[in-house]
Amino acid sequence: MEPDKNPGRYHHACPNCEYLGEYNEYDLFYCRQGKEHDPRKPMVVARYGVALEDQACMSKTIDSKHQAAIDKAVRLAKGRPLPQ
Repeated sequence: MEPDKNPGRYHHACPNCEYLGEYNEYDLFYCRQGKEHDPRKPMVVARYGVALEDQACMSKTIDSKHQAAIDKAVRLAKGRPLPQ
């Protein structure tokens, strides 16, 4: 088995995600691949557990419980290059 390349607390299997750091109980990631695998829609992820559903992603509607972590990930991801 290949070692986990993400240094966060929770395993995040997407090879396109860049680890941004921790915020409270969340690991934050920036994904160039984007929502629905569309590179024109990069997104941020706030992971709070190991299960597939234990994450919140930036979208038009987001559960307010996770909003602070998503906002932090967005601030950290700004200025990162968009995919070509």
